[in-house]
Amino acid sequence: MNAMIDVQCACGKRFGWQGNFADRPPCPRCGARPPQAELDASDRRCEEDEQRRRTDPLCAAGDVLRQQRVDAGLSLRQAATKLEVGPAVLSSWEQGRARVPESYARKMVELYGLHVPERTT
Repeated sequence: MNAMIDVQCACGKRFGWQGNFADRPPCPRCGARPPQAELDASDRRCEEDEQRRRTDPLCAAGDVLRQQRVDAGLSLRQAATKLEVGPAVLSSWEQGRARVPESYARKMVELYGLHVPERTT
């Protein structure tokens, strides 16, 4: 992940950099820097969350939902029948006009054979 990251050091100085957590520079005021293992763990959590947002039906964009269904080898009607919703409802989720309720998102994960990383709090 290559993003603009903004943090506040224990000394109170706010600073930012572009890259990932593992590349965090020392604080420009006091020179402090968290241990590398802590920064690497932050990067892993960010990558897992990004992967979850790309694949979890609760968060995924409509075109991703459609591709997941197609990759599972199901037509719109077949998937709707197995999910116990109308084809119009599934279509509205896939077009991004409506959000997928959590109970149906869990069914989609199972039906489509998706691997969705666990949510971190």
